[in-house]
Amino acid sequence: MRRDGTTGTLEPKALYRHQMAAGALFRAELAHALETEVGLRCRREGRSFELLGVDLELMAFFSKRRAAIEAELARTGLSGGRAAEAANFATRQKKESRPRAELFAEWQQIGGEHHWSTKELSWLLEAGFPARDLEGERRSATMEALAALTTTRAISASVRWFRPWRRAVRGAV
Repeated sequence: MRRDGTTGTLEPKALYRHQMAAGALFRAELAHALETEVGLRCRREGRSFELLGVDLELMAFFSKRRAAIEAELARTGLSGGRAAEAANFATRQKKESRPRAELFAEWQQIGGEHHWSTKELSWLLEAGFPARDLEGERRSATMEALAALTTTRAISASVRWFRPWRRAVRGAV
């Protein structure tokens, strides 16, 4: 609702422009909540995260969607964001509505096939992972970000102030 009491639609261009940042923020908040509120331990994996202690084969089984997109990209020989979006649409299956009880039963069966049950989940919840080195993780993330910024050739001309710093970081001063 607008300030004047009227309603309207959202501006999709602004949402689209910030969808990657919003997704990253969501994943970071989810990982933080799983650690602080549930007691699980997360490990960053590319643009997402994994839960420590969960069987890799089980994660791979439930990650079929990404595998299908990557297979489509390999089949077409394309790469990049737009190609991945096209591969996403090309491989998307129509979703079917299923009762929650049916889904839970299926997930329990799949978990059992991968030696995963409430016993393993209980172990993870009670594992008592060692304290994280947050300062070290922040330093590492900062260095990764700086490396990405200083090696890219896609830096906008509108940030000319950045160039002397970039040269200094690269050792070109």
